Amino acid sequence: PGGQARLPDLPPSLLELICQQLTMEYRWALARCCRALFAPLFASTVLWGDLSLRLGADDGAARQEKFCSWLFRRRNGLKSLQFERPRPCPLPKGMAALSGCGLQELLLFKAAFVEEPWHLPQLPALHRLALTECALGASFVSSTLATLLPALLSLEFYRCHFVAGVDWSHAIQALVSAPENPPEAPEAALDGLSCLRPLTRLLSSKCGLMRVPLQLKELRSLKELVLHGSQQLEGRGQQFSAGLLALQHLTALTFISLSGCGLVRLPQQLSCVSTLHQLDISWNSFGGADVRELLEPLQHLTRLTRIDLSSCSLLALPAFIYSLKALVSLNLFNNDFGVVGTEDSLAP
Repeated sequence: PGGQARLPDLPPSLLELICQQLTMEYRWALARCCRALFAPLFASTVLWGDLSLRLGADDGAARQEKFCSWLFRRRNGLKSLQFERPRPCPLPKGMAALSGCGLQELLLFKAAFVEEPWHLPQLPALHRLALTECALGASFVSSTLATLLPALLSLEFYRCHFVAGVDWSHAIQALVSAPENPPEAPEAALDGLSCLRPLTRLLSSKCGLMRVPLQLKELRSLKELVLHGSQQLEGRGQQFSAGLLALQHLTALTFISLSGCGLVRLPQQLSCVSTLHQLDISWNSFGGADVRELLEPLQHLTRLTRIDLSSCSLLALPAFIYSLKALVSLNLFNNDFGVVGTEDSLAP
């Protein structure tokens, strides 16, 4: 009206320039609410730098090829990609065509990397790879990641199944039916971690980890180690201790999470990791009578600034906590302070 140009009438280059000022959420909303804008917006190769996509497990080769072609045309503007399948499946062959693009973050849900070729593209700029409920073969880490992802800084495994030495189809079925109960321990697959020298963050959440990988001592740039939900660690005695001792060589390591690992006392070897600034040991069970003995390694970690002891069934705090002069944050949420006989449990 009044001779004013409407958005659909603008040249595609100008429309792209306007939409680049919008967040990704508003770009999606604009494309969906205006039929005249849907085609030109989705035809753009620069507006969709942060994509979240889901592809059916039973989609045929033609449909997968069409999807990969659409993705390939947007590779130059692609920075973050979240790709999901309804059950563990290999990546589409066409994904390898993304090799060389500037993708920085790749989040894969229910991908299967069991039989080569993996179809994982070579991504020289990728900093973060997060794998959730994926099926991984024994050679995936050692033979693939260091070669295809040379700039990788953050590697994350969430409820993944490592299928070395077993029938992989059986393992994938187990992943579908019980994603939080991995059938295989990941130790063999993680032996290749030493190849990932630039890595600064490693996360394993509920993957059935039974020991701290000794190969971590080679990762001299590692700053954060998260072993959340590794409840088999507590019963591994010397293996667990040996892995923790290996961490003393990592002078850049400042954060460790052993949250939800079923610990009933802190392993003595943790005191050797003297560079720690932050420690998350929440959701363990330190409610024994002699809390000083159960948490004794903490008094040697004098650089700690933050400790998370939430949901640990604590009845009291050891007095040495108050001697940690660098401490600025202590999370004690959801403990048992103040029950009968422990009224002074928080007193220094």
